[in-house]
Amino acid sequence: MSEPRNVLPEPQSTPAWSIFLSQFKSSLITLLLVAAAVSLLAGETLDTILILAITLANAGIGFYQEIKAKNEIAALKKLVVDTVRVVRDGLEQRLETKFLTEGDLVILSEGDKIPADGSLLTSHNLTVSEASLTGESVPVEKNPSDEVFMATTILTGNGQMQVTKIGSATKFGQIALSLTNIPEEKTPLEIKIADLGKKLTLLVALIIALVEIIGLFQGRDPHLLFFSAVALAVAAIPEGLPAVLTISLAVGVRRLAQRRAIVKRLVATEALGSVDVILTDKTGTLTKNEMTVKKILTADQHHFSVSGVGYTTVGEITETSPHPKTDRDNLDALVKAGVFCNRSSLAPVVDGGRSFTVLGDTTEGALLILAEKAGLDHHKLRLDHPISDEIPFDSARRLMTVVVEQEIYTKGAPEEVLKICSDLSASEKETFLHKSSELAARGYRLLALATKHFSPSLPKKDFEKDLTFLGLVAISDPPRPEAASAITACRRAGITVVMVTGDSLETARAVASEIGLLAAGQEEITGPQLNTYSDEVLAQNLLKIGVFARVTPEDKLRIVEAFQNLGKVVAVTGDGVNDSPALKKAQVGVAMGITGTDVAKEASDLIITDDNFATIVSAIEEGRVIFLNLTKTIKYLLSCNLGEITTVFLAMLIGLPLPLSPLAILWMNIVTDGLPALALAIDPKDGKTLHLSRRELQIGQGLLDQTSIRFIILLGFLLGSLATAIFFLFSSFGQETARLATFTFLVAGQTLIAFLLRGKNQPLLSNRLLLAAAFLAAFFQILIILVPSIRSIFV
Repeated sequence: MSEPRNVLPEPQSTPAWSIFLSQFKSSLITLLLVAAAVSLLAGETLDTILILAITLANAGIGFYQEIKAKNEIAALKKLVVDTVRVVRDGLEQRLETKFLTEGDLVILSEGDKIPADGSLLTSHNLTVSEASLTGESVPVEKNPSDEVFMATTILTGNGQMQVTKIGSATKFGQIALSLTNIPEEKTPLEIKIADLGKKLTLLVALIIALVEIIGLFQGRDPHLLFFSAVALAVAAIPEGLPAVLTISLAVGVRRLAQRRAIVKRLVATEALGSVDVILTDKTGTLTKNEMTVKKILTADQHHFSVSGVGYTTVGEITETSPHPKTDRDNLDALVKAGVFCNRSSLAPVVDGGRSFTVLGDTTEGALLILAEKAGLDHHKLRLDHPISDEIPFDSARRLMTVVVEQEIYTKGAPEEVLKICSDLSASEKETFLHKSSELAARGYRLLALATKHFSPSLPKKDFEKDLTFLGLVAISDPPRPEAASAITACRRAGITVVMVTGDSLETARAVASEIGLLAAGQEEITGPQLNTYSDEVLAQNLLKIGVFARVTPEDKLRIVEAFQNLGKVVAVTGDGVNDSPALKKAQVGVAMGITGTDVAKEASDLIITDDNFATIVSAIEEGRVIFLNLTKTIKYLLSCNLGEITTVFLAMLIGLPLPLSPLAILWMNIVTDGLPALALAIDPKDGKTLHLSRRELQIGQGLLDQTSIRFIILLGFLLGSLATAIFFLFSSFGQETARLATFTFLVAGQTLIAFLLRGKNQPLLSNRLLLAAAFLAAFFQILIILVPSIRSIFV
């Protein structure tokens, strides 16, 4: 395949040397550089060299983490592939958008994002949102020969366009060129951590000032006090936390990608861990989305059974009526209506031409497969009888209507189609509705089809009036085998799962019952029932409802808002253009990667590449792991830093010499803080995150809740008090020995804290990076103890 040309310019990449220099912008690094300068002026050459070496090591760790995080995100972007339906050499195929070229013929449908600039060849009720270019939210009607532009969105209708401009030559590309030098904004979570750092800086500054005042009052050496204060500042403030956070989120994102969940925003990984309500679609998410017509009931009350599964033409149609007939005209009329009233296509799979991939709506794909099983060539039918006009499917009408030569064909929800049919009596309509409900209760999805003669003088508003009923088709979409266990896992983890679907209540109830979604006492309601509820009544009953059926996108948005008003963190799934408000409103919007429209993917935080509910549950589990790792990292850094502050402060308060040299504190900051913190940030899951509720795991109560703050204070004070006691006890052996004992105790104590914070459910050997960090800390500490020339530097 040729080089991709339909790509936009990437933002200007920050060179590595600039990233490295940015590590020195920290006020803490500035303090170290000032300390090095003062040491040099004081003639302390060795101190100067070591302080500069440790400063460079600090900068090196930050540089490495930033580069690694950028590489993780860059690799992730390659996993998200945008595709488009293209006709080349007379054959329809799905092509990556970046490989489009001028002259390509592109098929456009409702919800698609236009992949390039082009000219419309055909247009059926096509309206486009050009807000991304003009800022104007009013839909723009488009007719044949009109121009359409990259990154604008099809709101209604469908059509075909010929590509005229690609990549940077498009209008959107020209705008993108002007934006390439705008720097990236910090994420909200990074801002939250930076704010935490500022508060800690103020707190530590007060402590250091107090240490200085006490030290000067006690007549201590101002030179030593200065270096102790600078080193203490570096040790006390976890300046590496933003970098550790970034790489933790980036690694989490990579893990999610491996589990078929593409995260669009790093901070969405944190929100994932806090989800306690999932509002999920049914079709393709809880079910396999392998739509297959299994039963047919024609208008003359003849029943047919259809064999075969999925998108293969292997299968046949057999009449199962008590009194079979030889005339199948009614059946053929119904099957042809399903072909004409259809905007999907079948792309053959290389297996002899009997299996296909559906391009478009899978339910419509099932109707095309039905035609092939009936011995009809759907492709030839379409070529010989093209659509001349159309009223696209609308979620409010639940109908789609097309005009083909002298006939109008309509398909849609049985209750809606029967309303507009004039050839049936009230009792006949009741019979078909009853049969429809019967089949829906068994888990089938029902469609009705109807027709009437078209006259050029007939106004469009009358297309869907006085039709002749053709019959019902019952479509099976079996539940995914893993859906039941995923719902059980959610229930165990305290996560509420609610089905929100446009399908009938009977179909939704059948699937929900089969996979165990409905808990004891839970109810099911329909969209029309929901509309009778005031916000207060809905809030009172919301937690009792397990299934919402026949809902509109507006209903879906209202349900999301209702759960949020109860203080719930909501994840919602969606695939259609009209789902985008709900996807955007939810704390975590989950778009379907296979069936999802570009608009839905644009509005979402997470894209599930296999459209599988179990993958959403896996993503929530990973999100919980990330959140717990972040809290472990923060608790580790702050408790260790507080222990070092307490050690120096208590020793000075009771009149003892400084228990730690500045270089010893700096060393601990690098070896016993940095590497273990990074290891904790990417700790593997312990297998228990979906066995406990969010409350039991203390997720979603802020990065530092009251329990965590108490833990940090108590552990830090205990560590510092024990270190001070050791310094006091070893003082009789001389200051050097006392300092060495205190230094060694803190290194060992901080390493032990890292392992304790992992929890009892984590196997000791499961975090190799933490083991390596502990080994390095022990190895270097033994060197310091045994080698006099090295020991003299630190004590």
